[in-house]
Amino acid sequence: MIEGGKTINKFRKALVLIGKKPFLPTLKDLKNKDLKNLANRLKGDSDKETLTNLLEWQDRNVLGWTDRMYLFPILYILLIISFYLLPINPSIKPIFVLIFVLLAFVNITRVLSYFLPIIGLILLLFSWLFSINPLQVQKTISISTLIGLSIVFGALVAILVLLLLKYRSIKSRIPDFKLEDISKLSLPVNKILKYKLAVCRDYAKLTAALLFNLYPNAKIYFFTIPWHVATAIKIGGKYYILDRQLPVLRTDEWLIRWNRKDADVYTSELIRNSEGKLVDVDFKYHEKVFFILKKPWMQINWQRELQKC
Repeated sequence: MIEGGKTINKFRKALVLIGKKPFLPTLKDLKNKDLKNLANRLKGDSDKETLTNLLEWQDRNVLGWTDRMYLFPILYILLIISFYLLPINPSIKPIFVLIFVLLAFVNITRVLSYFLPIIGLILLLFSWLFSINPLQVQKTISISTLIGLSIVFGALVAILVLLLLKYRSIKSRIPDFKLEDISKLSLPVNKILKYKLAVCRDYAKLTAALLFNLYPNAKIYFFTIPWHVATAIKIGGKYYILDRQLPVLRTDEWLIRWNRKDADVYTSELIRNSEGKLVDVDFKYHEKVFFILKKPWMQINWQRELQKC
């Protein structure tokens, strides 16, 4: 059992390393003028003031993008279900599903624009054929499958209409807004700043990009647990975690907030060539941190600790 747990943990680490881009800022992100201007505005007279300013700004200006967090996965699952319900040869269906999954990750709205009319036509065709010769139609597709496909199709259309209506107001404020961004695993910093909408990996990327501009020689850390990531910086040998809103948290406080006993920590730093020019952003596994139960009188006052640094 223990060996199995270790294998799963290693697999999860590998997935994070492979999929680092969703929350790791790129060189282009770090050079963004709006980001640099924002970092200069947030810089305080002390580390405490700087970190507080950063989280205060995020809390006031960036909203949680709940549709991207919840509706997109639902939309994606419904699309896969509908694909499996289509009357396609079972032997080739997995190949088509794989191609479809990859295309949907690139641009789900484009896939929907082609796929929904196809489903609609199939439903109309089989409904018409069923009214003429039900016994013959059932050799190709069962009634239960046809009903299931109709329900999934209705749900897909309802969600898509809801999204289109909801984001009309955003489109009027931000002409460059693209609905397909709801399906993207990673958004560039310029879009996060423009949309002022984010999920945890966007917050982590924006926070890391700001910290790299504020502390160019420091290492930035990413605390990861299943389905969540937060950014941290080490000052005076201690982690200070910035997770979307105040307060800045120490390791134990953050683990308590998320009801976790441990977390995997990844580190990132700026790589420069011999001339001092920024050439890459490094990313690798750092360590696992654990929750250490403290008595009330041992609880950490992060503001007092930070003032000492």
